[in-house]
Amino acid sequence: MAIPGTGPQQGRTDDRSVSLRMRGAPRKPSRIEPSILADAAKPLKRFRLSGTQRLALYAAFGGRLQLYPRGYAASKSGPFHSRRAVLGLARAGLMSISATARYAAATKRARELHAEAAAAAARSDERGGDETRAAAD
Repeated sequence: MAIPGTGPQQGRTDDRSVSLRMRGAPRKPSRIEPSILADAAKPLKRFRLSGTQRLALYAAFGGRLQLYPRGYAASKSGPFHSRRAVLGLARAGLMSISATARYAAATKRARELHAEAAAAAARSDERGGDETRAAAD
């Protein structure tokens, strides 16, 4: 006679149905708020770059930036660029940020825009640079 509630279907698991699950090691929470990362994923927005954003973008042209406690930098000794400036550039589509937000790099679009702007500035200096300097004197 079987005792009710003690069958293999009730409360016990078959050895075959038990699956081992491996858990990853606990990670330190990112210092960047999830809402800020969500903002960085929003559609592209055109705006003027601030001075801090411009410096961060130029630093990213030299290579990828890594996140340190003081901000993003190309090397451990700095100069450091604020998280806010880098995330603003990511939102504008000028920088890409890794999934863990540890690394940031300039995008191809940013490099193209920078090359176009530099070429336009060089053309204007060649054509009207002397006239504007004479007017200023």
